[in-house]
Amino acid sequence: MLMAAYAAYPGRNQIQVRRLEGEGVPTKQAEAITSAIIEVLNDSLENVSQSFVSKGEMQRIEMTQDGNLGKFKSRVQSSQENHFSLLQGEMEKLKSDIEKMRSELRYEIDKVTAGQRLDLNLERGRIRDELSNQNQETGNLTNKLDREIHSLKAELEAAKYDVIKYCIGTLVSISAVGLAVLRILMCSGNSSGEQVGGWHRAKGAVNNGEPVIPVNLEVEQ
Repeated sequence: MLMAAYAAYPGRNQIQVRRLEGEGVPTKQAEAITSAIIEVLNDSLENVSQSFVSKGEMQRIEMTQDGNLGKFKSRVQSSQENHFSLLQGEMEKLKSDIEKMRSELRYEIDKVTAGQRLDLNLERGRIRDELSNQNQETGNLTNKLDREIHSLKAELEAAKYDVIKYCIGTLVSISAVGLAVLRILMCSGNSSGEQVGGWHRAKGAVNNGEPVIPVNLEVEQ
């Protein structure tokens, strides 16, 4: 379009040639310079025309870009929705797994607690039975010790009475023996006196010419 515009005004080329001639440039060189300038301008204008697009083309490009952008937004939104639905599904599955694990853990804890409670009750019962048996054995031992103590006390009382009776018997025996010895001694003294008196009487009788009668002395034992 721009090249056609320059070609439609050939008077401009002549004006440019005359200006160059007025500057002292020969006619052929002025025409050659003008032709080169026009060619450069035409190339530049062609490049510029290729770089720019028309309004219709721009609208078409904008519509295409808007369509592509809409498709991209739709794809992104669809992908986000799909990804969100997947995440939501994973979250629901994870929640379900967590709840299942929590239920299993609670069941295991309850089972262990019940087992421990049962073991504790059994242990308490066993300890209670052992304490009862120990108390019973302690009571039996206490009763046995009490019986043994009472028996020993009775034996000590009997032994004490036996010792007392033995001591009394011994004292009585010693007293009886002492009395017997004393009586014997007393009887022996009396017998000796009577024998001496009888001997003197017999001697006097002999001296007087009287008969002598023997006297038998009996000692009471």
